Amino acid sequence: MIVLRYAYVLALVVWVGALVAAGAFVAPALFGVLQAEAGATGRMLAGAAFGEVLRRVLLAGDVAGVVMLVTMTILRLFGPKPVSYGIRALLLGAMLLANAYTAHILLPEADSLRREINGPMASVAATDPRRVRFDSLHSLSTTIVTAMALAGIAVAAWEARE
Repeated sequence: MIVLRYAYVLALVVWVGALVAAGAFVAPALFGVLQAEAGATGRMLAGAAFGEVLRRVLLAGDVAGVVMLVTMTILRLFGPKPVSYGIRALLLGAMLLANAYTAHILLPEADSLRREINGPMASVAATDPRRVRFDSLHSLSTTIVTAMALAGIAVAAWEARE
């Protein structure tokens, strides 16, 4: 059972840690440095680079979420019942769905729009439907990723108590 518990905690650390690190450190560094060095082109490159970072973080989240749900369920069935199993399973399930939606629906659409414009997003009129949609996708993905990180921190709080 200790191996399952370790896999669960490791998956939690990787998933939530990657979400927080990407948002708190990677994005500001990429945008700050590249925009300062190359202006609008640098911002465009930072967006492309961060999009790839986020894609990889979310793919890791797909795996981590499945590992966490499976190991927690096995522990519930064959070992001592995890504290607040239902709430944690619900949070993890919601996180996993949000993660998959962001990784496999929102990001590909935003990336497609970015490639279609093939230049700085700021060079497109704010009323252009592509820019409006891109801004909407960006805002939604930021909100979802933030909510996932906060939910993951809540799950970590249960782990600290158990």
